[in-house]
Amino acid sequence: KVAVFWLWKMDKYQSRNTTYQKNFHRKRKKFVNAHMKEHYANESEKQKRTRIRQKEYRNQPENREKQQERLLIWRFGVTQVQYDAMFDSQNGKCAICDKPPQAHKKLGVDHDHKTGQVRGLLCSPCNRALGGFQDSLELLRKVVDYIEYFQRLANEKSVS
Repeated sequence: KVAVFWLWKMDKYQSRNTTYQKNFHRKRKKFVNAHMKEHYANESEKQKRTRIRQKEYRNQPENREKQQERLLIWRFGVTQVQYDAMFDSQNGKCAICDKPPQAHKKLGVDHDHKTGQVRGLLCSPCNRALGGFQDSLELLRKVVDYIEYFQRLANEKSVS
């Protein structure tokens, strides 16, 4: 466990640089796979039974919900009750596009990456789009200008 841990530890710059991350994980994938294969080959029957039992426990619906709640608290400091209150206050819809979440999906918790403050709940496409623009008002204004420009061009062509 210790041998694998240091491979995944990265400083702040590296953890934010996705290109670096992808290359980092791709290069070490063979090493990690070999290490885990060796680890599982050397584990005792008791360890194997424990690992399988833990996996089965995690996959039970009621335990999955508990795990999701712990993840909400750990990542965003939001309990399931607070999440449900936000969900109800938004009428079960995305804060940006005002659409309900896709089937079998939950709305994601949107937060300010600098302060960590929770802002609301977003659907996956809106959350990815906002993340892609790095919460930058300047970039979002440029996007609006870009779309408006091409809409004006299309309107001018359709009029003439």
